[in-house]
Amino acid sequence: MNLWESFICVAMCYGLLVVVNRQGVLTKFLSDNAFGAFVFHPPIVVLAARMLDGITAPAILRFLILTSIGLVLHFERSCFS
Repeated sequence: MNLWESFICVAMCYGLLVVVNRQGVLTKFLSDNAFGAFVFHPPIVVLAARMLDGITAPAILRFLILTSIGLVLHFERSCFS
């Protein structure tokens, strides 16, 4: 059973790559900035998460704040560098 599930998972991933193999303006921008997302984004998110550590708020609110901070800082750096 596990072999079948693994096979289906891999096949669906390859299938999605074939089906959605189109590149528009947004996906072109995202693919051009993928290196920055993998290299610069994690330290920014970790630093922002450490700064939000003292805030007593529901987890979903802290998640939304952290996501907003990470997106703004990452894409601001990617767009203007």
